[in-house]
Amino acid sequence: MTEVSCCCVALGTENFLIVADSDLMNVYHVEYASGDTTQLLDYDDSARPFAVAYDPATSLVYWSDSWYRTIGCYSLLSGNSTIIYTNRQ
Repeated sequence: MTEVSCCCVALGTENFLIVADSDLMNVYHVEYASGDTTQLLDYDDSARPFAVAYDPATSLVYWSDSWYRTIGCYSLLSGNSTIIYTNRQ
């Protein structure tokens, strides 16, 4: 299983988009009004995040990765990330 670190920055928790881009191999936080983009995760060259979900009650971003067969979680409040499920054999 891979270790995923994060880019710990203060991010807004209103009026934004969360985007998974498997071609650029990362998950991004995009401010709606300004278009400012922040890379959320520090993945290696083989990562393939392809889906994201956001829980506004907890400010958590969940992503799935087809290469590592994992589901991860990233906190917009603390900047911490963790792998919460893996199916890698």
